[in-house]
Amino acid sequence: MIDPAVERYLAAWNARDGEALASALGTGTYLDPGSGGALDAAGLVAYAQALWNAFPDLAFTIEEQVAGEGGRHTVVWRMRGINHGSLRGLPPTGKTVDLSGIDLIRVADGRIVEVRGWFDTAAMPRQLGLQVLV
Repeated sequence: MIDPAVERYLAAWNARDGEALASALGTGTYLDPGSGGALDAAGLVAYAQALWNAFPDLAFTIEEQVAGEGGRHTVVWRMRGINHGSLRGLPPTGKTVDLSGIDLIRVADGRIVEVRGWFDTAAMPRQLGLQVLV
């Protein structure tokens, strides 16, 4: 069974609700390949807000959730949205992003302790036509 703390966290992303996202993460940390390091709740909200601004229709579909031993949860997700806002200072492309990833979430005492996410960092720039050859 998936922990209610994980459900609140995932729902906050789809609701594009920074306050709920911060509350769900609490004193935990968030890390993924694009976050630039481990983020606290305020840092995660700023990171998420940048994504929500770039993709106002951003939505996550949960493809699989597995509750493991010791409060560990695995969430396989798919993120979709159309780039209608600036992303990292670049103009919007109007193109769709369809990105798969996985989050490993650790819960202790009913609170999220850590979220570690993984996804293909080249997929988004490639889908938006922003890849650069060096």
